[in-house]
Amino acid sequence: MLRPKGARHDGRGSSVRITVTVANRFTFDTEVVTGRQIKETAGVPEGFALYRRGQGGNLPIVDDEQIELRRGDHFFARPSSNA
Repeated sequence: MLRPKGARHDGRGSSVRITVTVANRFTFDTEVVTGRQIKETAGVPEGFALYRRGQGGNLPIVDDEQIELRRGDHFFARPSSNA
């Protein structure tokens, strides 16, 4: 099975495939990824910040942060205010 760059099986034997949206749809074969893996998989340019859309607003995602993916997650990236 082909996996997108940065999407790795976590070794727990899970067969869960989760699709997330970052401008396009990407499927990960693991439930937990880092912000960096999402950005690399989606081809987000360096210097951009990643955010998860949520009911209470947009939540910033740090590159090294471990993210538990949920089916139908929506992420977006924009130029970082620190860049």
